[in-house]
Amino acid sequence: MLSDGRAEIVVTKPLAGRPRLFDLLKQETLQAHERIEAQPRLAALVSPGLDRDEYLRTLDCLHAFFSAIEPVIEASLRNHREHFEHYRWRRRSLPLREDMIALGGLPAICARSALPSMQTLGQLGALYVLEGATLGGRVIADNLRVQLGLSEKFGARYFHLYLHGGWAALRKDAAIIQACCDPREAATAANAMFTSLQSFLDDRDREGFRG
Repeated sequence: MLSDGRAEIVVTKPLAGRPRLFDLLKQETLQAHERIEAQPRLAALVSPGLDRDEYLRTLDCLHAFFSAIEPVIEASLRNHREHFEHYRWRRRSLPLREDMIALGGLPAICARSALPSMQTLGQLGALYVLEGATLGGRVIADNLRVQLGLSEKFGARYFHLYLHGGWAALRKDAAIIQACCDPREAATAANAMFTSLQSFLDDRDREGFRG
């Protein structure tokens, strides 16, 4: 473990003949990552023309998704807790609900899109997607502050989740996870999570929004 005084760097050795888990996941999910970033509702979050109603619609989509997927995640993590020394899931639906209410929105749950399976340890590779998404919150949070005057304390709690270090904690456990699962299964699960999130965003828009 090395430190430059600013950020902790965790060094792990990959198993012989196998790529590091996060390196593989980054490579195998590149196209899915590019597609989700281009999704209109998420792309709007970093646009200079973002308004409050547009932002509330996006929060509504994300709240519907996490309200559906979180019980699946939490059940799987309980079943595989011995593989996670550092990582703990932090619920997304709660700050999303609080952000919506603070801005006068009314959260509604509608889980019609298919959810990815997360029963095996390998399928928990999908957490790479959800924790990696918090890193983008840094850029989005800045735009929300400039465009809408929002902050971690009001209206943008969800986009400040990166402050809690979930990504770094998951990286610390990656070597343990890789030693006990097929990394290709983890990559398949990560792509499935991207697909599910995109479906929720697209379907929720078609269903409408209660502001």
